[in-house]
Amino acid sequence: MGNNSPYHERLKVYPLGFGNQLMSGARHANFNRALVLSLLMIMMTQVGYLESMNSLTNSEETLDESNDVLETGGSGSSFAYANDKVSAGDYHTCAILDNGEAKCWGSDNVGQLGDGGTNTNTNTPSSTAIDLGTGRTAVAVSAGLLYTCAILDNGDLKCWGYDYYGQLGDGGTNTNTNAPSSTPIDLGTGHTAVAVSTGGSHTCAILDNGDMKCWGRNQFGQLGDGGTNTRTAPPSTAIDLGTGRTAVSVTTGHYHTCAILDNGDVKCWGQDNYGQLGDGGTNTNTNAPSST
Repeated sequence: MGNNSPYHERLKVYPLGFGNQLMSGARHANFNRALVLSLLMIMMTQVGYLESMNSLTNSEETLDESNDVLETGGSGSSFAYANDKVSAGDYHTCAILDNGEAKCWGSDNVGQLGDGGTNTNTNTPSSTAIDLGTGRTAVAVSAGLLYTCAILDNGDLKCWGYDYYGQLGDGGTNTNTNAPSSTPIDLGTGHTAVAVSTGGSHTCAILDNGDMKCWGRNQFGQLGDGGTNTRTAPPSTAIDLGTGRTAVSVTTGHYHTCAILDNGDVKCWGQDNYGQLGDGGTNTNTNAPSST
């Protein structure tokens, strides 16, 4: 399915280890399951293999998991219902399991897997989860070019991996780390993170009050702070998104950033050599969100 083949293909499901499911949160589980089943019915109808709706209601029995599976440690298997708890960087991948554990795999040349190991590339997830701190679990993860950030269940934000431009946000000496720090990023007194996005060399987070802050490389104005200086920690002042406006979603590219605001507006800033800011202008880099 999905490759123009006239032949029926078995759906490949990826077990995540005993009792572990990749999900978007318990309250969304039923929606995710319904969405997956709906998409399956549509695709199977296109190739003439939809037999009956009843055959899909018992998805664990219907889906074939006998080949090309992804093991994340432990025995047994369970099903992946949604993919918004997984993030793919340029050369590594990270996922959050239904028990809140985070695991990464792929390239580890600068510690981006967060396993505290010897920077050895791995082609399967470790049997041991990333150490996020005693009793802590992950609720969101973002894999950047050579580093990773995760929001924890208490709203703390931690990053690890490559830190040449200060993208880890720890305000330190731009030293690469191969595991999360015991101290979270300082987002401002009393504030926690609700969203995070990692780019090529800069990181942006939305705070619990809707403020947005970015740090790391700023050569093209991608931090949106009105300047072009690199920052090794979040600034004390949030990005000016417009009077009374807050951010509800953020995404970072290699050298630019875009955010959706609470009124549905989209604003972008940073490098614009290919028109990626979408402002219809003269491909001029901008170091702050436009007023329009």
